[in-house]
Formats: sequence, structure tokens, C-alpha cells
Amino acid sequence: MNFWGYRRPDGRGGVRNKILILPASICAADTARIVASQVEGAVTFHNQNGCAQIPSDQQLTMDVMAGFAANPNIYGTVVVSLGCENCQMDLVVEAIRQRTNKPLRQFIIQECGGTIATVEKATRAAKEMGLRKLIITHVNFPSTFYTLEEQQELLACGAFLEHCYTTYATGKVDFAVMLEQIRRADPERVFISSDLGQKKNVYPDEGILDFSKRLVENGFTPEAVHRMNREIPKYLAGR
Repeated sequence: MNFWGYRRPDGRGGVRNKILILPASICAADTARIVASQVEGAVTFHNQNGCAQIPSDQQLTMDVMAGFAANPNIYGTVVVSLGCENCQMDLVVEAIRQRTNKPLRQFIIQECGGTIATVEKATRAAKEMGLRKLIITHVNFPSTFYTLEEQQELLACGAFLEHCYTTYATGKVDFAVMLEQIRRADPERVFISSDLGQKKNVYPDEGILDFSKRLVENGFTPEAVHRMNREIPKYLAGR
């Protein structure tokens, strides 16, 4: 059975990929709400505890917060605290670190210079945490065809565009159309692949070799093709 999800650094797997904006106490709950409202894919909750609690009650609050952060559907956590609550930032961070090693950022309102400054800093951190690399695959496949204008918009957003050998080799798009799309794109944000592995088709290395030769024959330098074939995929794979 295949499980389509997100593998976490602590070994668990989630079916969602959320950023948790975690208020350490009721005093930080509204600030956390504002931050979460400005970040796509972020979630938060209204923490009514975290301050003026007896030790056993406070420990339960800490356990719940750490459990939220450790949930496999959470990619990473941004903790926001006021600075003078019972659930101090160092205690919250330690509790989370005991449960998971996922990405974690922290902001203390009293040290950041107030609510507005904290919202700005925490929002930026959450956005940076939430998006690593944007990859658009099969950009000219019939069911996912992007026009030149749409591809330019995606490139402007920092996306990487994939062009597949099989799309033109199986007659789903004219090679001239694909060629024009590659020429119009940012050369640092386009990569090629074979999309092969099917029994009826050629081997992946044969397909990518044919693709590379065609690009060279149509004016691309061997260095440019090497970048599209090796360097950019290597970067995207984190190697």
C-alpha cells in the first residue's frame, strides 16, 4: 500500500502540511490569530490558559501545546508569547523539543517591541517556513497545459517549470511549442525530465538523451542543457 503524505524529520507522516501559530498563553492568543490570518496554510487556536495556573494545571497546558506542535499534520511551529506568563517561552520550546525536531521559531511580544512588530516578524517567519520550492510539473500536458502568459506568471512567483520528454514523444504537444516555452522562460528555473519507466516506452536514459540532443540541435548550449538536466534537478532534490 502506498501512503501519500508528508514525511516529518521525526519519522512520522502527515496527510496535511500546516504551519502552527502557537500562542503560549491567552495573552498572546490574539496576536497569534492575526499572524495566522495572514499566512496561507497556517492554523492556530484560542489558548485560554498559560497564565495564573497551578503547577499541575500548567503542566497539562504545556503537554497539550507540545502535542499540537508534534502532530504529524504540522510542518513547523511559530510560538508567540507575551513574555510574563507562567508558560514561559523557554519552557514551551523545551516541551516541544522533547516531542519533535520539526522547524520551530519563537517570538516574545515584550521583546519584539509590541504586538504590531511581533505580527510583522512572526508573519514573515511563518511564510518563510511554509514555502520552500514551488515546482510545476507537466506544464504542457493537455490536461495541465499552461499558456506562455501563465508560465510567466508562475516564474514571477519563483516557480520551477518541468518539461517532459514523453509529452512531445507521445504526440501530446508539438516539440516546437515546448521549445518556445523553454526559450521564453527563465533559464535558471526550467528543468527537463523523461517521465519514463513504462514498459512500452524507451528507457529513461534514452529519452533524456534524445531530449538533450534536440535542445542542442535547436540552439541551446551543452552547458544550458546540463543545467536543465542535472544542476536544477539536483538543487530541487536538495543535494
